[in-house]
Amino acid sequence: MSLALEPTSPSLLTAPALVQAQWESLSPKGFSPDHAAFWRHRKFSDFMVDISLLPDLTLDREAWSSVFADKHTSLVNDFDAIEHRERKIIDSGSPFGVALAALRERHAGWPFMDSRLDCAAWLDEMLLDDDALAPNLYFVISRGFSILPPGEASQFKSFSVDNYESAKSNPEVVSKEIARLRKQGFMVPWKEWCRDNGLDEDTLPIAKLAIGVVRKKGKDRLVIDGSAPHGRSLNEAMDPPDTKLPSIMWAMAAMSFQGFLTKTDFSDAFLNHKLAHESVPLCVVEWEGELLAYTSLGFGFKSGPHQQQQTTLAIVRVALRRMRKAGIAVPEAPGLDHSYPDISAAPPGVNTLNAFISFLDDTGGFASSRSAAWFAFSHYITACYDLGFPVHFKEGKTESPAQLMHFLGFDLDTTSMTVSLHAERVQEIRDRLTRVAGQPSISVAEAQSLVGTLVFASTVIRIGRLYYRALLDAINELGPNPCSSTRIAISEPIKESLDMWSSLMNTLNSVNANVRAMRPTVPSEIRTDASLMGWGWAGMDSHEYGRWPQNWIDNLGVWNPSKLEQRIWICELEVWACLFALRRLAPRMRNCRVVFRVDNLPVVFMMQKLSSRSHRCVRVLREIAWLSAAYDIEISVQWISTSDNFLADILSRRYCKDHDSIEWGTALNTFRREEAQNPEWDHWPAQSPQRPELLHGMQAACLQDFALRAATPIGAATLASLKEFY
Repeated sequence: MSLALEPTSPSLLTAPALVQAQWESLSPKGFSPDHAAFWRHRKFSDFMVDISLLPDLTLDREAWSSVFADKHTSLVNDFDAIEHRERKIIDSGSPFGVALAALRERHAGWPFMDSRLDCAAWLDEMLLDDDALAPNLYFVISRGFSILPPGEASQFKSFSVDNYESAKSNPEVVSKEIARLRKQGFMVPWKEWCRDNGLDEDTLPIAKLAIGVVRKKGKDRLVIDGSAPHGRSLNEAMDPPDTKLPSIMWAMAAMSFQGFLTKTDFSDAFLNHKLAHESVPLCVVEWEGELLAYTSLGFGFKSGPHQQQQTTLAIVRVALRRMRKAGIAVPEAPGLDHSYPDISAAPPGVNTLNAFISFLDDTGGFASSRSAAWFAFSHYITACYDLGFPVHFKEGKTESPAQLMHFLGFDLDTTSMTVSLHAERVQEIRDRLTRVAGQPSISVAEAQSLVGTLVFASTVIRIGRLYYRALLDAINELGPNPCSSTRIAISEPIKESLDMWSSLMNTLNSVNANVRAMRPTVPSEIRTDASLMGWGWAGMDSHEYGRWPQNWIDNLGVWNPSKLEQRIWICELEVWACLFALRRLAPRMRNCRVVFRVDNLPVVFMMQKLSSRSHRCVRVLREIAWLSAAYDIEISVQWISTSDNFLADILSRRYCKDHDSIEWGTALNTFRREEAQNPEWDHWPAQSPQRPELLHGMQAACLQDFALRAATPIGAATLASLKEFY
């Protein structure tokens, strides 16, 4: 089976008749390689007509798996022809040719490495790519990936690390995976590699790495440890560029209302990169008394993710070039340095590919229409096929256009424009929280893993960001780099925070995917400020100010260094000013986005992240988070200079000794006059909460508790004590 569009009897058919015959031969339901072959040279305007006639089209997984397998087993790279082509490109004096010549000179004598990727196709496509890194990527594809810079491998001090207990205790898993890797050509016996490369069979490898097994969700992955032995490992000798990976926020920005999503996953992604000849002796393992050499890039080197991300982005760039030529609107391509252009979503009814977002071996397609999604999906898979990079067509790995998609660990729904954790994942995390809360202690490794899970979940359960601090503090108290086996007691604060997380998993497992597009923004900014004597805020035709409690005054400003835990800091006051404003204005902001302006940059960062190392600030941030959730308010916190924050600054200094009554009166009169002339405020009345039940579970901040020592647990504040604010 082939993706080439070749007529079988051109003498008997005219071009339109040929197209019609090929169209009629396509299945009306199963998207197959034949569909992709038909559409690869077709204009998007023609494709739109085609796809409208296929309302029930779904992915033919079997056909696609077969065609990729056929290419992998039958592809033979003609390196003599590729060598001849390279020389012609170099002789042309083109920028690509100049860069290629420099690479060949720097790596003189390096042979081609047959990875079963289509090196001729990679050369053709990278020649068309205007990214300055394209020649280097082609060289890695054709000559192999270097674990260390050229010439350093042979000078590296040899070492040997024993396999880990995870591998020893799962011998059947290791043996099965090694057999698969050998069959695929990713690994060969070390002695065989030595013979094939003119070395004595008794030659010792430079590095014998440790094997480990990672078992996750019923899946087993064989890993090699490039970070051992500590102090002289291969990973410590590397200095790769930063790997820049996207976040779920990028996906949210790319989601069009009623748009369509696709997903594509690679098989054995890293292993499709052949190792450079001189790097193979650096990647040897031992199993059942036999030395085995990785001839492909195994999982465990810190430079691997950067290379895989670059390779995936190169394929994205190929697909985007082809789509743009076919006449569909596509975004600016990401750079091979992992840089992405600003991502935005087109409105419904527009045929646009909003983004291809790649995370190592996963690529999500985000389109504003079904037509655009299918066109992008077809072209991306075709590009993968042409370049020889294998796609995993198992259900859940690669998915054709749909309006609900699981991507980067989240469920993305374009009909409701929400992002949430999958129900199975929610239950899995809740079970884990219950298990940990019921134990007297857990190891540092378990605690760090749990924090990582909660940080991940807090992307959508934002209030949760304020409920893993106790666990983090317990880890940090052990100092830098604590032993992973050290036990951490499950204290009452930790248990309470885990119980809160368990509750939040079911009540707040959703976040709006496109805040700016789906809700109005409050037409004026809320400006807040705090001084050592009081606080103030102004916005939405309202303003307030107040004085700090007298028992705070003595703890403000310069304080005895031996009693710093009792000192109240200006950042803590500034966040209180924000809370005062939100308490008063939240009912008028329901289902809206609002901009808060603060002239204290640390507080801006604190509120943006909903995180603080200050126990007292955390109490205030918690109420801000709960209020925002109850009224469904999206707060954008931005910095403002003190000079521009004039009115809030004056309000906060109402009780200071340098208070100027004339300046005060002038500022307030100006504000009232300007706001009174804005009739829009009549359309922003107070409303009941979107989620009133959240107010009853809210942990409110209390001035009385705040004035106590930082180590004092928060008091049992209730809505009744704060009824004046709601």
